[in-house]
Amino acid sequence: MDDENRLLVTLNQAGVDLNEHEIDSVLDLNNQTMELKREHLASHFNLERDKLSKQMLSRYAQADKVMIRVSAGSAEESIRERITNTLLSTKRCYSHAEYRACIEMCALLGVMLANYLCIADKEKLVSVISNLENSDQKKIQNKRTSDKYFSDKYNQRFRLMWLNKADVIDVHDEACLLYIHELRIKYFHHWSTDPSNAQSDALDVLGRISAIAAKYLEILGKQSRTYNQDNLDRIKRYMTAVNDNAG
Repeated sequence: MDDENRLLVTLNQAGVDLNEHEIDSVLDLNNQTMELKREHLASHFNLERDKLSKQMLSRYAQADKVMIRVSAGSAEESIRERITNTLLSTKRCYSHAEYRACIEMCALLGVMLANYLCIADKEKLVSVISNLENSDQKKIQNKRTSDKYFSDKYNQRFRLMWLNKADVIDVHDEACLLYIHELRIKYFHHWSTDPSNAQSDALDVLGRISAIAAKYLEILGKQSRTYNQDNLDRIKRYMTAVNDNAG
């Protein structure tokens, strides 16, 4: 990576990997081969190593099996606080059997990702305003786009529609993020939603949201010693936007 693209990164942004067959070895404090992984897991849960439980780690392994990894991503503070930490929280909630909280955190992560993309690709969004429906154009004109956090003024459905029209996200990602957003509404606003489906729904949206997060956050390329230049450039645009004192 050249100096122009150099940035601080964090590794394993979805947490350390864990397979079911490793759990007993992790819980065996005398097994030194698992000490590093044990320390990572204890830190993830903010627990002492001897307080890790088999049930918790089993659910962690279930989540880990469906989640797409972000091998390396930006360590920029606002990205870490709003996105990376939220990604870790989704997995932590599932591991604690807090399935509805997991769905809530997945929806929050979707909102934070959409806002991140809006801020980084503001120029693309502004360039397609004239192609939107008249009612949507008026909404944007009334709320304006001069603020660097302009996307806060819109709801998630509108943000996703706009990102898709600007070719920042494709129709599949738009539909997937909207599905997660609406699933959260079902669980937190509709009495008729059956809570017995919460575990399977949480596991489903963990897979969905982690795949989208990896798509837009992963900075390593698919080939060895290569980088995802699109995501590197997006991070640079984001950092330029948020560090702009105007707005």
